[in-house]
Amino acid sequence: MSKALFTGIKSLTSVWLKTSTGVPANDKLLQLPTPSNGKYSTGIEEFEIEAVSECTGEKYIADTYVVKRAPSFSLTYGAKNKQLLSAFFGLALANGTKDSAVVKTLEVTSGTQAATISGYTGYGVAADQSGSEAFYLNANGVAVELTRQTHATFNPATPLSWSQGANLELNFSTDLVTNRNYVTYYVPYSSTNTDYLTTTTQANYSADLFFIDTDGKVGHFIFPSITANLTENKEFEFGGGTIDLNFRVTGEVFLRYPNRLATC
Repeated sequence: MSKALFTGIKSLTSVWLKTSTGVPANDKLLQLPTPSNGKYSTGIEEFEIEAVSECTGEKYIADTYVVKRAPSFSLTYGAKNKQLLSAFFGLALANGTKDSAVVKTLEVTSGTQAATISGYTGYGVAADQSGSEAFYLNANGVAVELTRQTHATFNPATPLSWSQGANLELNFSTDLVTNRNYVTYYVPYSSTNTDYLTTTTQANYSADLFFIDTDGKVGHFIFPSITANLTENKEFEFGGGTIDLNFRVTGEVFLRYPNRLATC
């Protein structure tokens, strides 16, 4: 009890972020990882009325008034799942049939690459896709396109050639195997179970932010109405690094201290 005066927010523990469509039955939860940090700003701007002291000739602030209120908050994440990216772009996710592709670079050590199996990229690809391409790296370090043969009648004696079969089974000509050339191929395919970003705007949300104090008790921020700040959601790293979700607060803010310890 002697240190109760010094307790305060230790860290965010979870975020409950839901779409806000105006029809509660249609609202969906975005199941996100726990943010590593977060920040809130009141966004208040004041105009300062200056006056001059008759005694010293120095300027001083005689009065102020608020000219702008633009509250906002941001959440920092170390992971980037598909729902988080949906919120970042302010676009809705959907599932359906969409085109994709397999790209791979390999050193050719065998005349055949076995077909892939269910659940892996390339499974379901039909043989001899018109958009399939492959290039090899020649002795001068320049990429040169390989001749694509019909897979069923592939002749390995045809120099600098390859073929693309069903489920990404590949054949390579004998000279590529002998020289152990590096080959990069591109094979398009269609998946019937693709999650993808639509062009449907999804910028309105509600959020509940939960945190834990240094004394182990929980706290709860409630934001009933927020919108994705697409001006601030402008960049992230594809590999490592963090990503920030930025929101404008368009409604009230509530803070609750239930005076309960966190359940673990």
